[in-house]
Amino acid sequence: MKRLLFEDVYELSTEMLNDATNFSDCVSAICHYDVATALLSELIQSEVPIGQININDYEWDCYDREYLVSIMDGTLYCNPMYGRKKDGYSQDGYLGIYADVAYIHQDCNSALLKYIDCDSIFEFAINDFDEIDFDEDIELSFDLDFECDGDCEGCALFDGNKDENDEEDEGSFYSSSVSVNISKDESGNPDGFTKSWSTTNEDGTFQFTSYTYHCNDRDMLKIMADKFDVEL
Repeated sequence: MKRLLFEDVYELSTEMLNDATNFSDCVSAICHYDVATALLSELIQSEVPIGQININDYEWDCYDREYLVSIMDGTLYCNPMYGRKKDGYSQDGYLGIYADVAYIHQDCNSALLKYIDCDSIFEFAINDFDEIDFDEDIELSFDLDFECDGDCEGCALFDGNKDENDEEDEGSFYSSSVSVNISKDESGNPDGFTKSWSTTNEDGTFQFTSYTYHCNDRDMLKIMADKFDVEL
């Protein structure tokens, strides 16, 4: 799963609106009350038409689980992600959903993942809520079979070079590639990047890893770009 780091909720709302406008009939974010209400505020201020919003403070109905905030066919919806018997559901449990793109906040219960029908799922964190220290190494949520030690020289995933000690038998093969995509704001200034690595090893196993970062603070963006050897 790719991990996205946003400086504030506005950046998340912009990303969702971009998806909804250009790529997706349904884009959703799953998060708890504080993030959900802030996200709804940004989307409403962006003049997304409201379809249905069902969200309450814990003091009102003691609901403390995740909410589903969705833009579906250009219309804004929000509902609890967890159904309770006392609210009329047959049993307590997470509700199944479909989305073209889904953003899941890092504090969400991982148990809800199996109830999401979506090919593009991203984990996200927001600096305003999660107090991300951009000056420290950030633990990435890559689903990999190795750990990055920060030394990119000679790394096959980074530069495509095969280890000198690897022997290549007849009929076997090894390939790898790296790609970088820089996103820009309306003024043409960089506001994020995606760096992807793909490898095919000797037995034909294909692996793909991607890291995406967006930030409207140029200094923070430069720090993260340098960590990944990305030239903005």
